[in-house]
Amino acid sequence: MSFWVELVLFSGFWVFGFSNPDGFLSLSCGGLGYTSANNISWVSDEDYIETGNTSTVTYIEGTSTSSVPIRFFPDPRGRQCYKVPVRNDFSSVLIRTIFVYRNYDSQNIPPAFHVSLGRRITSTVDLRTNDPWIEELVSPVNKDSLSLCLLAVKGRGIPVISSLEIRPLPLGAYRNSLEGSPNIILRRSYRINSGYTNGTIRYPSDPFDRIWDPDQSFAPFHASSSFNRLTRLSSFNITENPPASVLQTARILVRKDSLSYTFTLNTLGDYYIILYFAGILSLSPSFSVAINDEVKQSDYTVTSSEVGTLYFTQKRISTLNITLGKIKFSPQVNALEVYEILQNPPEASSTTVSALKVIEQFTGQDLGWQDDPCTPLPWNHIECEGSRVISLFLSQINLRSTSPTFGDLLDLKTLDLHHTSLTGAIQNVGSLQHLQKLNLSFNQLKSFGSELEDLVNLEVLDLQNNSLQGSVPETLGKLPKLRLLNLENNNLVGPLPQSLNRTGLEVRYTISVSAIATMLCSCILELLNYCCQDNGESMPFVLFAVVQQCVFNN
Repeated sequence: MSFWVELVLFSGFWVFGFSNPDGFLSLSCGGLGYTSANNISWVSDEDYIETGNTSTVTYIEGTSTSSVPIRFFPDPRGRQCYKVPVRNDFSSVLIRTIFVYRNYDSQNIPPAFHVSLGRRITSTVDLRTNDPWIEELVSPVNKDSLSLCLLAVKGRGIPVISSLEIRPLPLGAYRNSLEGSPNIILRRSYRINSGYTNGTIRYPSDPFDRIWDPDQSFAPFHASSSFNRLTRLSSFNITENPPASVLQTARILVRKDSLSYTFTLNTLGDYYIILYFAGILSLSPSFSVAINDEVKQSDYTVTSSEVGTLYFTQKRISTLNITLGKIKFSPQVNALEVYEILQNPPEASSTTVSALKVIEQFTGQDLGWQDDPCTPLPWNHIECEGSRVISLFLSQINLRSTSPTFGDLLDLKTLDLHHTSLTGAIQNVGSLQHLQKLNLSFNQLKSFGSELEDLVNLEVLDLQNNSLQGSVPETLGKLPKLRLLNLENNNLVGPLPQSLNRTGLEVRYTISVSAIATMLCSCILELLNYCCQDNGESMPFVLFAVVQQCVFNN
């Protein structure tokens, strides 16, 4: 029976008497709570997500009609995230998600979208190729919650999800021989119950509810046959703790020199491979183990009644061949798992995150800023380089002033606060030593303040359409990299400082009508004052000289 059929049966079969396994969390996305046929309690997802609409999709498969709940997200902006609590006594957890379209919207256009866990995009779901689509991840537990998000792909429809499951895994599992394991997420490619062909095995046979797929359709299948023998196994010290029912079956070589599996992998990448061996025969076979024609283990022995594992990491591959070469007796393998290795990118600094959260509160708006500002995708209004926030765009938001927390965004190269109702003096930007572009245009700023001179890397300063008063500071011309200064439409007076008269610097500057009126009035007053004095000079010459001096001085 396929996993999907089992899920449908669970969703339609109610069992009274709750006994949920310790640490299990099963979310019915867009649905109600129920207890499945294997006695696992499912709950509605409404307490774990704040966005999305819900529906039920009904479809015909074969001769039966099935219905499953879904949650879909018509708003394509930003991240649609589940916040899932995890206990800190777990070292790692299995996360399984199922995505279903089945033409629930009658548009017959299956969507594609990204899925992320924490800071990493783990996959791109394309429901045109598989519907439903099942994703399974193994993640270390570093915090008290996990964030699983759906991210819309432009032009590819609306993200949709049907279920989300969290399962605790054995302590230390899936970390052996894995470099950098605290920052690694594993994405399942294959989990095979070797030698067993009668459907999947999962909970309660596997207390961790892993799904072990049957050993079929893996080329070349003719290379070996299955073998099933009940044996009392000792030395059962495998960290991953596979279920005994899985270890009791094996694929064993029959009259050939090698036993082989060949797999197609979804993406070119690094992969983590686990091979399980159990001595269910009275003999102890020896064999070599080769991965993609490279011998990894020259002589491995499966001891009767004992269990062992081999762990391998294979880098930059898109296909995988595992071959066991006969040395003594018949090579065998009882189970295997293959995972894509996904590195979690570094997180943004806590100072940056705290500053942005304060700024969001300061705006009085919900900007949709959740988790890390840069990964898996940058927040709205933000641009990043790696884990560093380098650009912030908050135009058309009523800020009124630049709070001190702006000064904590030390990696900023661009700050755009035009049309944000800023008043008073320019402030709280002096610490932004990497800033290259500062746009404070179309506000009501009245003073240059004293911090602009500290922006030694500033290239563009846009202050047009403000209420700046007085004269232009000499210090602006001393900014070594400044190439554009826009001062148009302010209340500035006086000539520009000579420091701004240099090659490579464009200055846009107009004197306001009020400033011109003030200058002319001043000149007329000086002229009248001069005329009242009896100095014996001719009037035309006096008029020209006084006006010329007045205009120059203003």
